Amino acid sequence: MKKLLPIVSGAAIALAIVSCGNTKLSEEQARNNRLDDSLRVALANSDSLFSLLYDVTVGMDQITHLEQLLNAPINRENASTRDRLRLEMEAIQKGLQQRRRRIAELEAQLANSSASNNAKLNKQIAQLREQLDKQTATAAELRKSLEAANIHIETLDATIDSLGSALDTITAAREKSDQELAKAIDELNTVYYVIGTKDELKEHSIIEGGGFLRKTKILPSDFDRNYMQRADRRTLTSLPLDSKKAKVLTNQPSDTYTIESGANDMKTLVITSPDAFWQTSNIVVIQVN
Repeated sequence: MKKLLPIVSGAAIALAIVSCGNTKLSEEQARNNRLDDSLRVALANSDSLFSLLYDVTVGMDQITHLEQLLNAPINRENASTRDRLRLEMEAIQKGLQQRRRRIAELEAQLANSSASNNAKLNKQIAQLREQLDKQTATAAELRKSLEAANIHIETLDATIDSLGSALDTITAAREKSDQELAKAIDELNTVYYVIGTKDELKEHSIIEGGGFLRKTKILPSDFDRNYMQRADRRTLTSLPLDSKKAKVLTNQPSDTYTIESGANDMKTLVITSPDAFWQTSNIVVIQVN
């Protein structure tokens, strides 16, 4: 019995040593597992951060591209161009919202993590958030510029329509004015002539009186204008008289016309100085025999 006691005691000691060793191994394994978890979290967070950093860079490129489009001399009145600008603005805004949400998720993960590099990651996230805030402000300015461009286009369209209407009105008024002016000029250049025998002229009250010791009165107040022929002084250069004898009764200057003989000695009145001929009167009365 005494011999067995040392053996039992030795076994107990050995068991205790083994048990203690196992406990230390378990603690070491748990510590290693925690380190692995922290490392995995840190690596995952780093990957997320790098991915987010790339997205922020891409977002900045999109904003810069839109700025260049807005500043370029493009035809913003074109519908396809306006749609393109609007779609790019929408894509930028959606990207900013997504990146802001990812930053919030990454911050929440770091808050629940005990990784040793959390402070460094938090600093990098703060820098990303600052960049994102700047991008958001720039995007807001671009949106204002885009809206202003759209308003300008609508105003320009309205202005063009208004100018078109005004131009139509001006054109119509000018055409009316031209017509009235042409009519006035035609009236100013309208002249009248009458060719007839003495009896014919008296019959239509073109002349009156005459005879022994009585002076013939030309164009009394009640003369028959309908008996006269109407003409344009700009084109009237001569009048065939169909008579061998003719004389001008009205007071046109004698040096402004001639009476010439043609076939069978038929007379023709030729106006040699139209302006001077019609200066005293726009009516010429010619008596033929």
